[in-house]
Amino acid sequence: MQVTELKCGAIVVSCALDHRIADAFSLNMFLVAWAEFAQTKKLSNLPSFRTSLLNPRRPPRYDKTYDHLYLPKSSLPPPRSFDEKLHSRIYHIGFSSINHLQSQASSKTTRRSKLRSFTAFVWKLLAQEQHNDANKRTKRTRMGVIVNGRRFLTGNNEKESSILANHFGNIVSVPYGEFNNQDLQGVRMKFGLVV
Repeated sequence: MQVTELKCGAIVVSCALDHRIADAFSLNMFLVAWAEFAQTKKLSNLPSFRTSLLNPRRPPRYDKTYDHLYLPKSSLPPPRSFDEKLHSRIYHIGFSSINHLQSQASSKTTRRSKLRSFTAFVWKLLAQEQHNDANKRTKRTRMGVIVNGRRFLTGNNEKESSILANHFGNIVSVPYGEFNNQDLQGVRMKFGLVV
């Protein structure tokens, strides 16, 4: 944690968190609890630090309908060598462009979120690049997004389920969708290329 006081009298609170210890949900839970405590309010969401809930001998249950959303780690290809130079880029996408993507992915009856609409657009661009390579046209492409995994877990009883919802730690999931590159090119944004 770092607090910086500016010349105008304002303060900036910043913090860093190692993802091996906790995820963004936990960080937010901490900041909200800290703010409530500083205002002598009752804590609205008491964090749970019980790591025993995730004990492999007595794991929480999950809904099996989510099985098709995950990829077994064993099916991933081995990592490439890091001899290639890696590039990092930051893009700025305007509000009007995101709204346009959202309207393209939505229908009269279903409004897609901005995140889902943008993810679908990026997925389609990646598939288009693969489609241009004749050897990769029939290959399948997967797109996943990191999400808070707490809502996918339920405890062995009601008390454990509520504690899991407030678990302080790192429970992230990466659900994904899968399409054949060629089929993905034929899907119009309007008809829900969004999983």
